[in-house]
Amino acid sequence: MIDSYIASIPDVAFAGQNAYQSGLIAGRLSSLNLSRGNTILIVKITREIEITSIFLERIRGFRSFFSGNDSFSNVVLKELSIFEDNNTILKVEYFKDVSTVYVPNSRVYIIAQFLQDNDLQDVSLVGYDLLDKNLEFLKNGYIDFLINQKPDQQGYLGIEYLFKTLVLKENPTLIQNVPVEIIVKESLDA
Repeated sequence: MIDSYIASIPDVAFAGQNAYQSGLIAGRLSSLNLSRGNTILIVKITREIEITSIFLERIRGFRSFFSGNDSFSNVVLKELSIFEDNNTILKVEYFKDVSTVYVPNSRVYIIAQFLQDNDLQDVSLVGYDLLDKNLEFLKNGYIDFLINQKPDQQGYLGIEYLFKTLVLKENPTLIQNVPVEIIVKESLDA
């Protein structure tokens, strides 16, 4: 399995991120902007009914970062769910008093586009994946942090596992967590 760990399937190899840990990282990044206010909006953007275990684990890790830390007892976490093709339900008032928006998947560009269209520049935005749309909004300052899951490394580890198992007859490690990268505007050209 690449990028999707399913604990209920025994003895299956996995290469990818630890989704819970990734949510904790997103929580830490979101906490950096709390000087603007204490409300954080978690926006779940899905296609139809596509709530995956990775998605839920990221949110659980994110919430855990704040609930397990007394210095953030005044932080208010709100949630909003929208379908990718029906983002017309977004309203400017949803972002009133919000310091940070966390999108636990690659569709963070939808919120960035809304922020840009409505000239909402005081909201920090944290999301995932180096999609072209996301990179564009990172460059122009509407996305503050992108968490890169290193899909190329995940794919490489999957092929390496197959090679070691089938050709070399080895028993490689079943679970290989790939560390994530935090991408900011200043590190894009690096």
